[in-house]
Amino acid sequence: AAKDAGGNIIWSWHIWVTDQPAEQVYVNEKGTFTMLDRNIGATRADRGTGEEYRQSVGLYYQWGRKDPFVGIADLSTLEFAKTTLGEKSYIESGSDTNTQAYATSHPTTVISNSDWNKDSSLWGIVKTIYDPCPPGWRVPHLDDWSNFTSMATFSLEYPRAGYTKSYNSINALGNTYYLWSCYGEDNYRAGYFYSDGNTSTRTQTYYEYNVRCAKDASFSVITGTVTETTEKAASVSGEVIVNDGTTIDEI
Repeated sequence: AAKDAGGNIIWSWHIWVTDQPAEQVYVNEKGTFTMLDRNIGATRADRGTGEEYRQSVGLYYQWGRKDPFVGIADLSTLEFAKTTLGEKSYIESGSDTNTQAYATSHPTTVISNSDWNKDSSLWGIVKTIYDPCPPGWRVPHLDDWSNFTSMATFSLEYPRAGYTKSYNSINALGNTYYLWSCYGEDNYRAGYFYSDGNTSTRTQTYYEYNVRCAKDASFSVITGTVTETTEKAASVSGEVIVNDGTTIDEI
């Protein structure tokens, strides 16, 4: 984590180490889209049993937050894992804690209670800095999950990771999966996808669900040389390569 002179966290990063995830093409009434084959934080795609199952679960997120929360370290004891920043902690939401600024400076603190996050713009179709997916990927929109005509094989591998919402307790572990969408409302509600192939637009954003990333069609790779940098902008010479391989010669 990056800290200021007073030792306060100003930004933190999650380093996800796994083998190269495969891409899976889903088909719904709106067309096709591509998803990763595992949840963020998972080190294997197929859910298996025992330790293999635990490795496929991945990490949990409160809606709109960039920082993950760890899951179970031991399925037999349901003991939670730890991070390099320590164990996750909980704090009741309030006027001084239910802000993105507080969430960013307290990456291992769950902001509990239904008042967390009234800002529906933290995640969106246009990827934000708070979107936890890797470059080139984003949190899916609710439409991505809707009315599938082809995804049954993939859903069989979804780990039934349940969810957590209060003080180190896992609900529905082994029974149900819950995956966030980027759809949010300005009333502490957001959309999600859950077992089996269902979607909903209304659940409280303080819940901790898994995230499975969709390919970001707007993602571009910039190649070239940075010639001048200011606090707000940089001029770049080179070319932009977009997802379909098209290049834009002038920037």
